[in-house]
Amino acid sequence: MCYSLGILVIGSLFWDEKDHRSKWRKKHLDMDNKIYVKVPIRYGRKSCLRNNTYTMVISNTCSSDKKIGKAIVVPCKKKITSGQDVIEEAIALWNAERNGKPNPHNEVSSSWGTVGLLKNPSKDYPSEIFSDWKKFYKPNEFRNVKFLMCEKRPISNNGILKISWPRQVSDNSPIDFDFILATVTAPTLRKKILHKRYPNPEEIAQEWINAHKNAHKEVDYYLNNLNYDIRTIHDKKILKELLKDLSMKSYINNKINVDEILSNKG
Repeated sequence: MCYSLGILVIGSLFWDEKDHRSKWRKKHLDMDNKIYVKVPIRYGRKSCLRNNTYTMVISNTCSSDKKIGKAIVVPCKKKITSGQDVIEEAIALWNAERNGKPNPHNEVSSSWGTVGLLKNPSKDYPSEIFSDWKKFYKPNEFRNVKFLMCEKRPISNNGILKISWPRQVSDNSPIDFDFILATVTAPTLRKKILHKRYPNPEEIAQEWINAHKNAHKEVDYYLNNLNYDIRTIHDKKILKELLKDLSMKSYINNKINVDEILSNKG
């Protein structure tokens, strides 16, 4: 029996034109049949590869209807018949995330991120698929990654995603896949007296402004997400903060339709 597998894409995996990512999309994904879905995402991880500006994370703090974000599920070209098929697609996804670095041990986890598996809760599957996955999956350093005390950790130490099954943006219906793979990344939490918190829109915007002043166009990560309709609840507030900087305002107006973004009720 064959099963359908989708890849949840929440950022640059969808639009980054680096050679290894373009090749991965072309070989593994059916890009023509992408589906926009509701998922709990936000900007929350500082990336050293992007001059310590923020990238997206999966976070169950954004699970409610008022905070839910919008991302994309893209079908895998390959039909899944076994746990090994799932594992091979997970390794390919992780290699795309690793910017083409060698992965001799076929791992799918590190200190900064990990691939997780989600099954459709309305369907039954052979136990072998999950037993194969759990035997293969090693959380490595990611087991030590801290999330907020008040939020449910988005992945278990067995590599099972702990988020709600995604629903289509168009009609709120559950997407018709058997399995989904997604990358969970470690958030960069900020101190708040005795506790920690995610960065607010002002702090997120300021990092892009700082990078822009040093001639680093890292804000393109955010702008590309907007252009490809990958959204979070904080996008408008972030954009308003960015526009307060005159140099950034000029740059942004040449990249996106600001009025359309700010007037969008979604």
